[in-house]
Formats: sequence, C-alpha cells, structure tokens
Amino acid sequence: MKSFLQQHGYNCQVVSAEMPSGAAILANVMVAWNVPVIDPWNLSTSGLYEQGPGGRIRVSPDPSGFETLMPELRRGQILAWRTDVIPRFHHCSPAQSPPRPRTIWIVRDPRDCLYSAWRREKTASFARFLSAEWRYPGESALTYITRFCTAWLSALPALDGLLVRFEDLKRSPGKSLLRVSEYLGLGDVLASSTHPRKLVDWNRARKAESRLPERLRAPFTVNRAGQPEEWRESWDSETTRVLNDEFFSLLERLGYDQGG
Repeated sequence: MKSFLQQHGYNCQVVSAEMPSGAAILANVMVAWNVPVIDPWNLSTSGLYEQGPGGRIRVSPDPSGFETLMPELRRGQILAWRTDVIPRFHHCSPAQSPPRPRTIWIVRDPRDCLYSAWRREKTASFARFLSAEWRYPGESALTYITRFCTAWLSALPALDGLLVRFEDLKRSPGKSLLRVSEYLGLGDVLASSTHPRKLVDWNRARKAESRLPERLRAPFTVNRAGQPEEWRESWDSETTRVLNDEFFSLLERLGYDQGG
C-alpha cells in the first residue's frame, strides 16, 4: 500500500533470479509472520489490500491472483502488520539494487532454475532453450543465470546477507525458517504461526491456483512441481555440451553436486 510504504519504506530485501527459484515460499512465510508483502516482484498489490478504520488493513474479499503465490492470504482477513521488517521482493542484480541493511538471497540449483523456466515457456528442446536468446538482448538463459548468481555471490558478503537454499526450505523448513527469523530479528515467530512444513507445501499453492477464475490465471502453470533436482529428468549429453566451465564453476561455488 502506497501510504504504508510512504510512512515506513522498505528496510530489507529478498533477492531471487528471474526464474522459478522458490522465493514465493518466503513471501508466503512472511504473510504468516505478519510481515508486509507489498508489490512483490513489481506486481501491484493495490487491489489486494484495503485500508480499514483505525488504520487497520484488510485483505480484499475478492480473488486477486496473489493466492497462487501466497496461499496464507485469506480473503477478508484483518492484518496486523509489523513495521520492523518490510521486505522488497525483487529480481535485481546487485548493481541495480540499493544497499539495504538486511539482504536475503533465495538460491535454487541453477540447473533446476533453467529446467523449470524451460517447462514454463514450453519452447524447443531443453538444450536449445539454454543457448537461445532469452529475455535480454544477446543473452541466453544459461548466460543470465550464471551472471546473476555470480554477481550476488560476490556482493552478499559485503552486505552481511543471508543465503537461503530452496532445497533446504523444502527438506528442512523448520531449521531454514529459524535462520530467516533470527537474521531478521523477528523473535519466536515459528511458535506462534503456521507450522513450517505447511508454509512450504507446494500443494496448497497449487490448489489455490486451480480455484482462481480464468481471468486471474497466469499464461503458464505457476505451481507446477516445486521439487529439488527436477533437472535430472532432462539432463543428457546434448544438454551437457551446451554448458561451459563458468557454469560448472558456479555450481561448485554454490555448493551443488555436479554429478549426473
């Protein structure tokens, strides 16, 4: 909400690549923790929240499409937003992003980012998708994810930022979310909110997406699988030939197994 942001402003950021990375999981968690999620990824929330009497904020009773990303949102619910943590969710590079005191980077195995982006766009073969021009002139999907992750690997230490793995969120949600809450100084929010495993449950988001009216649905399935190491379904010798030493070095620096 504009008035809320004008009064308080963003004071932390949640960064993720412009490919399916699992950052929506953390947005859903923030809703459960009464942390304001406003205009995530430049998606306007102007129709999602309503200003009520006494400064109260209410979720619109009408479907908005945001249920797909944050199933914790309940239509008509009254929100008790805290103001000590107001995150900006975005896909910016470090150079595009103003320094903020708290930075969380949601990291997913780049192979899964690429694979999931390909499945969303349904274009050509996986190997051709990796090398073809993607969203930015002269840059392939493979080049983009390598550039983005390499830049944030370099920038995060100076920001004293927190790296959170998508795979850890899925496999050990309680431990991962405890790291997030401690980093943000949110206190014991895990004890007073929805159970961590429920917050990261892909099926809840998928069901919310399936209930949306057609006019509010994305042109692709937003919540398709959400599984770690899904890239193994289509990684073959043709795909491997498209990759380069820089990409394999990135996997190693991020701590991902390079085995087939």
